Amino acid sequence: MTLILPSRRAAWLAATVFLLGLFRLFGETTPALADDTGDFLGPNACGGCHTNIAVSWAGTRHAKSLKTLQGHPAARRMTRDLSLNDPTRAKICVDCHVTAIGADVVRQPTAGVSCESCHGAASAWLQIHAGDRSSETPTNEMQPSSPDARAQAVANGMITGSPLLKWARGCFDCHVVQREQLVGLAGHSAGSNFELVAWSEGEVRHHLAGQDIDQENALRNRRLKFVLGAGLDLEYALRGVAAARSKGPYAVKMAVRVRLAEARLRRIARAEVLEEVDSMLAVVDVTRLELDLTQEIEDSANQIAALVERIARTRDGRRLGPIDVLLPPPSEYVFSRR
Repeated sequence: MTLILPSRRAAWLAATVFLLGLFRLFGETTPALADDTGDFLGPNACGGCHTNIAVSWAGTRHAKSLKTLQGHPAARRMTRDLSLNDPTRAKICVDCHVTAIGADVVRQPTAGVSCESCHGAASAWLQIHAGDRSSETPTNEMQPSSPDARAQAVANGMITGSPLLKWARGCFDCHVVQREQLVGLAGHSAGSNFELVAWSEGEVRHHLAGQDIDQENALRNRRLKFVLGAGLDLEYALRGVAAARSKGPYAVKMAVRVRLAEARLRRIARAEVLEEVDSMLAVVDVTRLELDLTQEIEDSANQIAALVERIARTRDGRRLGPIDVLLPPPSEYVFSRR
Protein backbone atom coordinates (compact mmCIF):
# COMPACT_ATOMS: atom_id res chain seq x y z
CA MET A 1 0.00 0.00 0.00
CA THR A 2 1.21 3.49 -0.86
CA LEU A 3 0.66 5.86 2.04
CA ILE A 4 0.17 9.40 0.73
CA LEU A 5 0.91 11.04 4.07
CA PRO A 6 2.59 8.84 6.69
CA SER A 7 0.82 10.43 9.65
CA ARG A 8 -1.22 13.36 10.86
CA ARG A 9 2.03 14.80 12.19
CA ALA A 10 3.40 14.81 8.67
CA ALA A 11 0.30 16.59 7.47
CA TRP A 12 0.62 19.33 10.06
CA LEU A 13 4.29 19.81 9.16
CA ALA A 14 3.39 20.05 5.51
CA ALA A 15 0.50 22.44 6.03
CA THR A 16 2.48 25.67 5.99
CA VAL A 17 4.20 24.79 2.73
CA PHE A 18 0.88 23.60 1.38
CA LEU A 19 -0.86 26.88 2.11
CA LEU A 20 1.85 28.76 0.25
CA GLY A 21 1.87 26.39 -2.70
CA LEU A 22 -1.49 24.68 -3.09
CA PHE A 23 -3.39 27.87 -2.49
CA ARG A 24 -1.54 29.83 -5.14
CA LEU A 25 -4.31 31.23 -7.32
CA PHE A 26 -4.40 30.46 -11.02
CA GLY A 27 -4.92 33.98 -12.27
CA GLU A 28 -8.43 34.68 -11.10
CA THR A 29 -10.20 32.10 -8.97
CA THR A 30 -13.62 31.02 -10.06
CA PRO A 31 -16.59 29.06 -8.75
CA ALA A 32 -18.28 26.23 -10.51
CA LEU A 33 -20.36 26.23 -13.62
CA ALA A 34 -23.82 25.37 -12.46
CA ASP A 35 -25.75 22.43 -13.83
CA ASP A 36 -25.04 22.24 -17.56
CA THR A 37 -28.66 21.94 -18.65
CA GLY A 38 -30.22 24.30 -21.17
CA ASP A 39 -28.54 27.14 -23.02
CA PHE A 40 -26.42 29.89 -21.51
CA LEU A 41 -27.50 33.42 -22.36
CA GLY A 42 -24.63 35.47 -20.94
CA PRO A 43 -24.53 38.17 -18.24
CA ASN A 44 -26.26 40.81 -20.34
CA ALA A 45 -29.47 38.79 -20.11
CA CYS A 46 -29.47 39.34 -16.35
CA GLY A 47 -27.92 42.79 -16.17
CA GLY A 48 -30.93 44.50 -17.71
CA CYS A 49 -32.84 44.11 -14.44
CA HIS A 50 -30.02 43.51 -11.96
CA THR A 51 -28.13 46.65 -12.92
CA ASN A 52 -26.38 47.33 -9.62
CA ILE A 53 -25.28 43.73 -9.30
CA ALA A 54 -23.98 43.74 -12.88
CA VAL A 55 -21.92 46.87 -12.23
CA SER A 56 -20.55 45.36 -9.03
CA TRP A 57 -19.75 42.07 -10.76
CA ALA A 58 -17.83 43.79 -13.55
CA GLY A 59 -15.11 44.79 -11.09
CA THR A 60 -14.61 41.31 -9.63
CA ARG A 61 -11.99 38.69 -10.37
CA HIS A 62 -14.78 36.44 -11.57
CA ALA A 63 -15.60 38.88 -14.34
CA LYS A 64 -11.96 39.04 -15.42
CA SER A 65 -11.36 35.30 -15.58
CA LEU A 66 -11.92 35.04 -19.35
CA LYS A 67 -9.24 37.63 -20.04
CA THR A 68 -6.97 35.82 -17.60
CA LEU A 69 -7.51 32.57 -19.48
CA GLN A 70 -6.76 34.30 -22.77
CA GLY A 71 -3.65 36.21 -21.79
CA HIS A 72 -2.09 35.26 -18.47
CA PRO A 73 1.42 33.75 -18.88
CA ALA A 74 0.48 30.83 -16.61
CA ALA A 75 -2.61 30.15 -18.73
CA ARG A 76 -0.53 30.14 -21.91
CA ARG A 77 1.95 27.72 -20.35
CA MET A 78 -0.81 25.39 -19.15
CA THR A 79 -2.45 25.51 -22.57
CA ARG A 80 0.81 24.34 -24.08
CA ASP A 81 1.41 21.66 -21.44
CA LEU A 82 -2.09 20.26 -21.92
CA SER A 83 -1.80 20.41 -25.75
CA LEU A 84 -4.89 22.60 -26.04
CA ASN A 85 -5.56 24.76 -29.08
CA ASP A 86 -7.84 27.27 -27.37
CA PRO A 87 -8.44 27.19 -23.59
CA THR A 88 -11.60 29.29 -23.97
CA ARG A 89 -13.19 26.37 -25.83
CA ALA A 90 -11.68 23.46 -23.89
CA LYS A 91 -14.12 21.98 -21.38
CA ILE A 92 -11.39 21.39 -18.81
CA CYS A 93 -10.89 25.18 -18.69
CA VAL A 94 -14.33 26.49 -19.62
CA ASP A 95 -16.11 24.65 -16.83
CA CYS A 96 -14.53 26.90 -14.20
CA HIS A 97 -13.29 30.01 -15.98
CA VAL A 98 -15.76 30.98 -18.72
CA THR A 99 -19.40 31.76 -19.43
CA ALA A 100 -20.06 30.46 -22.94
CA ILE A 101 -23.42 31.17 -24.54
CA GLY A 102 -25.47 28.68 -26.50
CA ALA A 103 -25.89 24.91 -26.25
CA ASP A 104 -23.09 22.82 -24.79
CA VAL A 105 -21.53 21.56 -28.04
CA VAL A 106 -21.38 24.94 -29.81
CA ARG A 107 -21.06 27.37 -26.92
CA GLN A 108 -19.22 30.61 -27.62
CA PRO A 109 -17.07 32.17 -24.88
CA THR A 110 -18.59 35.52 -23.96
CA ALA A 111 -17.58 36.39 -20.38
CA GLY A 112 -15.71 35.21 -17.34
CA VAL A 113 -17.45 33.60 -14.41
CA SER A 114 -20.83 35.31 -14.32
CA CYS A 115 -24.46 34.94 -13.28
CA GLU A 116 -25.16 31.57 -14.90
CA SER A 117 -21.88 30.08 -13.65
CA CYS A 118 -23.50 29.96 -10.22
CA HIS A 119 -27.23 30.28 -10.92
CA GLY A 120 -27.56 27.84 -13.82
CA ALA A 121 -28.02 28.13 -17.58
CA ALA A 122 -30.86 30.61 -17.86
CA SER A 123 -32.71 29.81 -21.06
CA ALA A 124 -35.27 27.63 -19.29
CA TRP A 125 -35.98 29.92 -16.34
CA LEU A 126 -35.06 33.54 -17.08
CA GLN A 127 -38.46 34.62 -18.40
CA ILE A 128 -40.21 32.96 -15.46
CA HIS A 129 -37.83 34.67 -13.04
CA ALA A 130 -38.24 38.08 -14.69
CA GLY A 131 -42.01 37.80 -15.17
CA ASP A 132 -43.56 41.17 -15.81
CA ARG A 133 -40.65 43.01 -14.20
CA SER A 134 -38.67 43.40 -17.41
CA SER A 135 -39.89 46.98 -17.77
CA GLU A 136 -39.05 48.03 -14.22
CA THR A 137 -36.42 50.63 -13.58
CA PRO A 138 -33.15 49.56 -11.93
CA THR A 139 -34.25 51.17 -8.66
CA ASN A 140 -36.85 48.42 -8.32
CA GLU A 141 -34.53 45.56 -9.19
CA MET A 142 -34.36 44.23 -5.64
CA GLN A 143 -38.05 43.32 -5.50
CA PRO A 144 -38.14 39.52 -5.25
CA SER A 145 -40.11 37.34 -7.62
CA SER A 146 -43.41 35.99 -6.40
CA PRO A 147 -43.06 32.73 -4.46
CA ASP A 148 -44.78 30.80 -7.24
CA ALA A 149 -42.55 32.28 -9.95
CA ARG A 150 -39.45 31.64 -7.87
CA ALA A 151 -40.43 28.02 -7.25
CA GLN A 152 -41.12 27.47 -10.96
CA ALA A 153 -37.79 29.05 -11.93
CA VAL A 154 -35.98 26.81 -9.46
CA ALA A 155 -37.84 23.79 -10.84
CA ASN A 156 -36.59 24.81 -14.30
CA GLY A 157 -32.96 24.93 -13.17
CA MET A 158 -32.31 28.24 -11.42
CA ILE A 159 -29.91 27.87 -8.49
CA THR A 160 -30.32 30.28 -5.58
CA GLY A 161 -28.89 30.65 -2.11
CA SER A 162 -31.78 28.57 -0.84
CA PRO A 163 -31.36 25.65 -0.54
CA LEU A 164 -27.93 26.67 0.61
CA LEU A 165 -26.16 23.36 0.02
CA LYS A 166 -26.63 23.18 -3.75
CA TRP A 167 -25.29 26.70 -4.12
CA ALA A 168 -22.32 25.92 -1.86
CA ARG A 169 -21.44 22.80 -3.83
CA GLY A 170 -21.17 24.98 -6.91
CA CYS A 171 -18.32 26.87 -5.25
CA PHE A 172 -16.42 23.76 -4.19
CA ASP A 173 -16.79 22.17 -7.62
CA CYS A 174 -14.11 24.56 -8.87
CA HIS A 175 -12.34 25.86 -5.78
CA VAL A 176 -11.17 22.31 -5.05
CA VAL A 177 -9.68 20.96 -8.29
CA GLN A 178 -10.90 17.46 -9.10
CA ARG A 179 -8.65 16.81 -12.12
CA GLU A 180 -5.26 15.36 -11.25
CA GLN A 181 -3.78 16.09 -14.69
CA LEU A 182 -4.33 19.82 -14.26
CA VAL A 183 -2.02 19.80 -11.25
CA GLY A 184 0.48 17.10 -12.16
CA LEU A 185 0.83 17.82 -15.87
CA ALA A 186 0.08 21.53 -16.14
CA GLY A 187 1.12 22.86 -12.74
CA HIS A 188 -2.33 24.26 -11.95
CA SER A 189 -3.01 24.87 -8.27
CA ALA A 190 -4.93 22.07 -6.57
CA GLY A 191 -7.42 24.51 -5.11
CA SER A 192 -8.01 27.81 -3.41
CA ASN A 193 -7.53 28.61 0.26
CA PHE A 194 -11.29 28.42 0.29
CA GLU A 195 -13.41 28.94 3.37
CA LEU A 196 -17.03 29.41 2.40
CA VAL A 197 -17.91 32.36 4.65
CA ALA A 198 -14.77 34.39 3.98
CA TRP A 199 -15.03 33.93 0.22
CA SER A 200 -18.80 34.29 -0.25
CA GLU A 201 -18.98 37.40 1.94
CA GLY A 202 -16.20 39.18 0.01
CA GLU A 203 -16.36 40.79 -3.40
CA VAL A 204 -18.73 38.20 -4.85
CA ARG A 205 -21.47 38.84 -2.30
CA HIS A 206 -24.72 40.27 -3.57
CA HIS A 207 -28.26 40.38 -2.37
CA LEU A 208 -30.49 37.58 -1.34
CA ALA A 209 -34.17 38.18 -2.03
CA GLY A 210 -35.31 41.33 -0.26
CA GLN A 211 -31.83 42.34 0.96
CA ASP A 212 -29.81 45.37 -0.08
CA ILE A 213 -26.82 44.61 -2.28
CA ASP A 214 -24.31 45.64 0.42
CA GLN A 215 -26.12 44.18 3.41
CA GLU A 216 -24.34 41.27 5.09
CA ASN A 217 -26.11 37.95 5.04
CA ALA A 218 -27.85 37.13 8.27
CA LEU A 219 -25.64 35.81 11.05
CA ARG A 220 -27.49 32.50 11.12
CA ASN A 221 -26.70 32.07 7.43
CA ARG A 222 -22.98 32.62 8.03
CA ARG A 223 -22.96 30.12 10.88
CA LEU A 224 -24.53 27.45 8.71
CA LYS A 225 -22.22 28.25 5.80
CA PHE A 226 -19.20 27.86 8.07
CA VAL A 227 -20.23 24.38 9.20
CA LEU A 228 -21.36 23.23 5.77
CA GLY A 229 -18.19 24.59 4.20
CA ALA A 230 -15.98 22.65 6.60
CA GLY A 231 -17.83 19.43 5.81
CA LEU A 232 -17.77 20.06 2.07
CA ASP A 233 -14.06 20.80 2.18
CA LEU A 234 -13.45 17.42 3.80
CA GLU A 235 -15.70 15.63 1.32
CA TYR A 236 -14.09 17.20 -1.76
CA ALA A 237 -10.57 16.65 -0.44
CA LEU A 238 -11.34 12.97 0.15
CA ARG A 239 -12.70 12.67 -3.38
CA GLY A 240 -9.49 14.24 -4.65
CA VAL A 241 -7.40 11.66 -2.80
CA ALA A 242 -9.61 8.88 -4.16
CA ALA A 243 -9.13 10.19 -7.71
CA ALA A 244 -5.33 10.39 -7.45
CA ARG A 245 -3.44 7.76 -9.42
CA SER A 246 0.12 8.55 -8.34
CA LYS A 247 1.87 9.90 -5.29
CA GLY A 248 2.50 13.23 -6.97
CA PRO A 249 1.72 16.82 -6.02
CA TYR A 250 -2.01 16.38 -6.45
CA ALA A 251 -2.32 13.38 -4.12
CA VAL A 252 -0.17 14.98 -1.44
CA LYS A 253 -1.98 18.32 -1.57
CA MET A 254 -5.39 16.67 -1.41
CA ALA A 255 -4.27 14.56 1.56
CA VAL A 256 -3.04 17.64 3.40
CA ARG A 257 -6.32 19.35 2.57
CA VAL A 258 -8.11 16.46 4.27
CA ARG A 259 -6.12 17.12 7.45
CA LEU A 260 -6.75 20.87 7.32
CA ALA A 261 -10.50 20.30 6.90
CA GLU A 262 -10.39 17.81 9.75
CA ALA A 263 -8.71 20.41 11.96
CA ARG A 264 -11.46 22.94 11.20
CA LEU A 265 -14.13 20.39 12.06
CA ARG A 266 -12.40 19.61 15.35
CA ARG A 267 -12.53 23.31 16.24
CA ILE A 268 -16.25 23.30 15.48
CA ALA A 269 -16.72 20.17 17.61
CA ARG A 270 -14.99 21.83 20.55
CA ALA A 271 -17.23 24.88 20.27
CA GLU A 272 -20.59 23.24 19.58
CA VAL A 273 -22.06 19.78 20.08
CA LEU A 274 -23.19 18.61 16.66
CA GLU A 275 -23.76 14.91 16.18
CA GLU A 276 -23.07 15.20 12.46
CA VAL A 277 -19.67 16.82 12.99
CA ASP A 278 -18.71 14.17 15.52
CA SER A 279 -19.71 11.53 13.00
CA MET A 280 -17.59 13.16 10.29
CA LEU A 281 -14.58 13.05 12.57
CA ALA A 282 -15.25 9.41 13.35
CA VAL A 283 -15.29 8.66 9.61
CA VAL A 284 -12.01 10.45 8.90
CA ASP A 285 -10.37 8.84 11.91
CA VAL A 286 -10.65 5.40 10.30
CA THR A 287 -10.01 6.46 6.69
CA ARG A 288 -6.58 5.51 5.42
CA LEU A 289 -5.21 7.92 2.82
CA GLU A 290 -3.55 5.35 0.57
CA LEU A 291 -3.48 5.29 -3.22
CA ASP A 292 -4.75 1.75 -3.58
CA LEU A 293 -7.80 2.31 -1.36
CA THR A 294 -9.84 4.32 -3.86
CA GLN A 295 -13.20 2.75 -3.07
CA GLU A 296 -12.72 2.95 0.69
CA ILE A 297 -11.87 6.65 0.48
CA GLU A 298 -14.76 7.31 -1.90
CA ASP A 299 -17.11 5.55 0.53
CA SER A 300 -15.85 7.83 3.29
CA ALA A 301 -16.51 10.87 1.10
CA ASN A 302 -20.05 9.63 0.49
CA GLN A 303 -20.62 9.28 4.23
CA ILE A 304 -19.40 12.85 4.74
CA ALA A 305 -21.72 14.04 1.96
CA ALA A 306 -24.71 12.42 3.66
CA LEU A 307 -23.83 14.09 6.96
CA VAL A 308 -23.43 17.47 5.27
CA GLU A 309 -26.85 16.98 3.67
CA ARG A 310 -28.35 16.21 7.07
CA ILE A 311 -26.89 19.41 8.53
CA ALA A 312 -28.30 21.46 5.66
CA ARG A 313 -31.71 19.83 6.03
CA THR A 314 -32.11 19.84 9.82
CA ARG A 315 -29.87 22.41 11.47
CA ASP A 316 -30.90 26.00 12.15
CA GLY A 317 -28.13 28.58 12.16
CA ARG A 318 -29.92 30.49 14.90
CA ARG A 319 -28.97 27.66 17.27
CA LEU A 320 -25.28 27.62 16.36
CA GLY A 321 -24.24 30.66 18.39
CA PRO A 322 -21.25 28.97 20.10
CA ILE A 323 -19.36 28.86 16.79
CA ASP A 324 -19.43 32.64 16.41
CA VAL A 325 -15.90 32.79 17.83
CA LEU A 326 -14.75 30.76 14.79
CA LEU A 327 -16.40 32.88 12.09
CA PRO A 328 -14.02 35.01 10.02
CA PRO A 329 -14.47 38.73 10.72
CA PRO A 330 -15.20 41.15 7.85
CA SER A 331 -11.51 42.09 7.73
CA GLU A 332 -10.80 38.54 6.52
CA TYR A 333 -13.42 38.44 3.78
CA VAL A 334 -11.59 37.60 0.56
CA PHE A 335 -11.22 40.46 -1.90
CA SER A 336 -13.64 42.45 0.23
CA ARG A 337 -14.69 45.85 -1.05
CA ARG A 338 -15.05 47.19 2.45
